[in-house]
Amino acid sequence: CPPVDLDAMLRNFQRRFNLSEKIIEKLRRMIKEEMGEDIEEKISLVNKTNRFKCPVLIIHDEDDHEVDWHRSEAFAKQISQAEFYRTQKLG
Repeated sequence: CPPVDLDAMLRNFQRRFNLSEKIIEKLRRMIKEEMGEDIEEKISLVNKTNRFKCPVLIIHDEDDHEVDWHRSEAFAKQISQAEFYRTQKLG
């Protein structure tokens, strides 16, 4: 499951490159200046869960080091026709 909002994307970026909070906040401001203050609403998958008109299957491994599997589970709970499966040791 991809990061579902701007904050999740920036947190993943921060962890991956070991960036300070100051740099992440500056990056957030730059993104909003370039793309508009409403960018978070535009890219958030959470705001679009009502668009899913068919069953959705989300599979996420506990050992994923990029995106926490809890985010996928929470995302799946917001979709009426979603099934969530957590795997182990598959990466």
